[in-house]
Amino acid sequence: MALDVLDDLTALRDDTARFEAFYTTLRRRFHRACRFSAPWASEDEIEGTLTDTLIEVVLERRGRFAFDPSKSTLEEALAAYVLAAARNNLMNALSRRGLEIKLFDSVERLEALGEGVEARLAHERERPMTPEQEAHARERSRVMERCLQRLTALARQTLALALRGFTDQEILTRLGGASAVSVRRRIFDAKSRVADCASQTLGEPQ
Repeated sequence: MALDVLDDLTALRDDTARFEAFYTTLRRRFHRACRFSAPWASEDEIEGTLTDTLIEVVLERRGRFAFDPSKSTLEEALAAYVLAAARNNLMNALSRRGLEIKLFDSVERLEALGEGVEARLAHERERPMTPEQEAHARERSRVMERCLQRLTALARQTLALALRGFTDQEILTRLGGASAVSVRRRIFDAKSRVADCASQTLGEPQ
């Protein structure tokens, strides 16, 4: 790492309020990504992977992190770098245990874009769909809504909070339950039920 980058990282680390704000946002983004790409990863695995990756980059100064101040802030560039590294570390750990990693394109595109993500996503949304694509999108939306309505109210609320990036413990505090592990099971079960329902209704392969 270049000396100026090290100075920037040191300044971020030493500014408690600034670092806490950065980490809170980073943590929520990473948990949300993991809900999609690795819903069976445990809370400890997700939290530990992010923490270890952040320590490697910020404290141990490993990796090749760099950023251009004319294009992004330090926090924006560092978040994109750490999220990509942490996601890869988690996927490698799960793969070594023989677990399949299901990558959802929307999350992968979001994290891969990095700088300028909002502008690029806006551009993607502006691209016109064909009439067939529009019809399929409307039908899929209706099917997903019907499938969600088949869940219990608790399952729907749990899934909604999970997809917004709330951790198992935060969901447990808001909605109750036996433990954070029971919340994780509830999330996985809800996602599986909705996915199976949609696939069967639309005739898509699972």
